[in-house]
Amino acid sequence: MALKKGTVTELTIDAAAYEGKGIAKVDGLAVFVPNTAPGDRIKARITKKKKSYREARLIEILEPGPHRIAPQCRHARECGGCSWQHVDYEYQLTFKREQVRDHMERIGGLTNVSVNKTMGCEKPFYYRNKMEYSVGSRRWLSQEEIKSDAYVDDRCFAAGLHAPGRYDKILNLHECHLQQPISYKILDFVRSWCVKHEVAPYDSKRQSGYLRNELCLKSSNQCLFFVERFAPLTNGKSLSQQFV
Repeated sequence: MALKKGTVTELTIDAAAYEGKGIAKVDGLAVFVPNTAPGDRIKARITKKKKSYREARLIEILEPGPHRIAPQCRHARECGGCSWQHVDYEYQLTFKREQVRDHMERIGGLTNVSVNKTMGCEKPFYYRNKMEYSVGSRRWLSQEEIKSDAYVDDRCFAAGLHAPGRYDKILNLHECHLQQPISYKILDFVRSWCVKHEVAPYDSKRQSGYLRNELCLKSSNQCLFFVERFAPLTNGKSLSQQFV
């Protein structure tokens, strides 16, 4: 089968790879597909052609594999923060153990390597006490928004995390299950306040705008929220008073 760029094909994911990608084999050629899990039967589009492998984008899950689960976060597929939420946690631990063994044998040249079981965490969600958000003027649009004919009126202000591989595009984050809920609730408030008061977000290409980063730190009984600006903010005092 000729897997040229743009080809749409059906694949079966045989194994997992780094960064939450699945691996399918076609005539001995590896095809890497993000957001897939071992056992998935999928429809995908080839996006990159290399001599020894291909990369593809997931179009549709035709039949889910035994390790696929529903992600807890609605942003999981498009966010650059999590890449394994669609895979059950026990398999994640097994994969990490096998990855260590593979690296030691294939790269390190060792044989008969014994690797202990991966120690999992008690709380795989809501464990972070620090989160740094990016603010920008170019919001990442989902595939559904791109395909829709509806007008998107908030594409010029985004606060959240960068889309995978895109330093210039920011996914508007409305929930995140790695941190305490108070963090993204404050993010929502700051974003709404800035849009209401027409505070310009930072533009990475033009090197202009005001807001660039937001940092949230949460302790047992306190929450600190810092806003990093790129230029003086004339109504910054009004924003700070909202938290007093």
